[in-house]
Amino acid sequence: MVRIIKAAMGYAAIPAGFPILVSERMAIIEPAFAWLLELATIPGRSQAAETVRTYGEHLHDWFDSLERSGPRVGNGLRRFRKSTGRPCRIMTGVIPSKGS
Repeated sequence: MVRIIKAAMGYAAIPAGFPILVSERMAIIEPAFAWLLELATIPGRSQAAETVRTYGEHLHDWFDSLERSGPRVGNGLRRFRKSTGRPCRIMTGVIPSKGS
């Protein structure tokens, strides 16, 4: 099951309170993390913190819906990767740098 945790203060590249979607093993779901971080940090195009929080909640609900639908729907991460065009991998504590 996907969960949302909020980033703590202290890491300059990630705003405090930033929604981070993690797997049941507490691994960051990289495509969702990268997309939300991009929305929050692109100069001139960044979104308000409440907007990013809302997007994170909607992604959480979407993953939850896919998981509850069972195997006939398929893997939520695979569907998310296809919808964003980003590679699908679960991170193990590595924060992507901008431009990667």
